[in-house]
Amino acid sequence: MFVIRLLDGEEVHGAENDELSVNEQTGVLTVVRVDGFEEVTTHYSPSAWASVTHRVKERRPLVGANKR
Repeated sequence: MFVIRLLDGEEVHGAENDELSVNEQTGVLTVVRVDGFEEVTTHYSPSAWASVTHRVKERRPLVGANKR
């Protein structure tokens, strides 16, 4: 999940299957999402976004799960 806060106050919320990538050289954010049968790619210039929050669910093994 991610949230991109744009300078105009708009927020772009990523869904579970949306992909977010960042071009480290240019700062351009790319969001790819599937809408029905179409794949939609949107690029956000660094001059358009104020902040980005990206959360990743991480599965961690339970403590002691491998001990028997």
